[in-house]
Amino acid sequence: MATKVSGAGHVYLYAIVPATEKEEGQKDLGIKGLYDSNVFAITHDGVAAVVSEVPATDKLRPERKHLAAHQAVLSHLIEKGGVVLPVSFGTVADSPNSIREMLKKYEKTFRDQIRKVSGKVEMELRVMYEVPNVFEYFVSKYPELKAERDELYKGNGEPSREEKIELGQHFEAIQSEDREKLTTKVEDKLGSACSEIKRNRPRNEKEVMRVSCLIDKADTGKFQSALDEASDLFDDNFVFEFNGPLPPYNFVDVRVHV
Repeated sequence: MATKVSGAGHVYLYAIVPATEKEEGQKDLGIKGLYDSNVFAITHDGVAAVVSEVPATDKLRPERKHLAAHQAVLSHLIEKGGVVLPVSFGTVADSPNSIREMLKKYEKTFRDQIRKVSGKVEMELRVMYEVPNVFEYFVSKYPELKAERDELYKGNGEPSREEKIELGQHFEAIQSEDREKLTTKVEDKLGSACSEIKRNRPRNEKEVMRVSCLIDKADTGKFQSALDEASDLFDDNFVFEFNGPLPPYNFVDVRVHV
């Protein structure tokens, strides 16, 4: 079904997808996006931009309701089973014509990335330390760190700021090496089930690792089996969490100027 654009607002970009029609045009997708506006596709030569109108006068902020609406559109697209190149939150064009010009400009890039992730989804894995205190866990695990800590706090004197910093740096170095070893162990187990694995920086002290895995849609069972094998390598001081299937956020690079 064709859709008309009022022209009163700007156009918000959610994703790039393959178009079902080769001809240029606009097609209503039957879902709602930001500001409860209709989501539609603007097509150019087999590639489409998934968009909706947003008020021209409103400064778009990453509020929870806007982020939720953005994610809901992406979730709908991936549930339909097609290839989705997600665009970061906040990409706004001043008109549908700007979107069409963008599609023409980046057509080859979009086609290349669509081919790369066709038939694939992303799974996110996070491994956490399941311990009351991460530093004390490492103290109990590494005698050299315990000896340094005990030497620093023996007697009644308070360690200097420089001494505390040095101890903290030693802890961080040991933790970094430990994370590297553990992440490599997990990647070795998951490798056969993934087309590609990308490491992401841990967000806090309790995170051991965060990895994104690009897998074939048909291989979710194989991935789960590999994940079970990886988790069996760890004791009760660790917990595994995974999320997916998701659009391949970490395996496409949709940076456009509109």
